[in-house]
Amino acid sequence: MKIGLTMPRYNIYSRINNRVDHMMKIGLLDEAKLYYNYKNLNSLQTIGYKEIFEFFSGKKNDLNESIEKIKRNTRRYAKRQLTWYRKDSSIIWFDSKEKNKILDFILKKQWAILDSNQ
Repeated sequence: MKIGLTMPRYNIYSRINNRVDHMMKIGLLDEAKLYYNYKNLNSLQTIGYKEIFEFFSGKKNDLNESIEKIKRNTRRYAKRQLTWYRKDSSIIWFDSKEKNKILDFILKKQWAILDSNQ
């Protein structure tokens, strides 16, 4: 069973922006410093590290510009994910606020599976 959750793009983008701010507040910059010498590893070519490494190397002079780039790149990645998942016709989509509707759907599917196995 595949369930997808939707919400207005504004909410998604706001949550991404807040998450990046929170990551910076709890130490993403210091964490990236620990890994800077390994910046060429594939596992560190990810959103967040990549932009901060640019800042460390002097390609970006302003940390705030790098943070905004992390937010932008994360929003773009989220958009690509949604585009990818919307192509999957086996996903049942619900508004993220419809918790009771989602739970009812899951329970009905579960009972249908149990009934078919008897």
